[in-house]
This record gives sequence, structure tokens and C-alpha cells, in this order.
Amino acid sequence: YYGDEIGMGDNIWLGDRDAVRTPMQWTPDRNAGFSSSDPGRLFLPTIMDPVYGFQVTNVEASMASPSSLLHWTRRMIEIRKQNPAFG
Repeated sequence: YYGDEIGMGDNIWLGDRDAVRTPMQWTPDRNAGFSSSDPGRLFLPTIMDPVYGFQVTNVEASMASPSSLLHWTRRMIEIRKQNPAFG
């Protein structure tokens, strides 16, 4: 699912399925690097949680950390590709 590869959380204060449809967290910059527009103009707000918020959990930080969930996911995909038994 969207953002799982970096351990992206959700915004539980948004209704319905919008909690998991927040902007992708690319960087720790404004609007998580998703858009340069004013934050109020985004369709949904970025996640501001101290653990899962874009300032901490983002693609840029995950790529810089060899032990990140992103790198683990990539390794598992490579193993799956190399072993037909996994599907």
C-alpha cells in the first residue's frame, strides 16, 4: 500500500479513507516535498505526528539509512525475483 515501504503512518483525524490518502512523504521539507503550494491548498494535510510525520519518516531519510524499511523491502523484492517459488 501507499507509503508502506517507508513506514508512513496515517492521519487518524481525517474521516473515511482519507486517513491513508495524505501526500507522499518525499522529504522533510515543506509539504513533505510533495508540493510547493501553500499547505492550505493541498487536498489533504500532511502527517504531523512526531513519529510518522514527514519531518522524520520520508523517502529521503529512508534512502540514507541502510537499515530502513525501504531498504529491507527492496531486498525482499529482489529475493522474490530471484526465487520463483516465492511467486
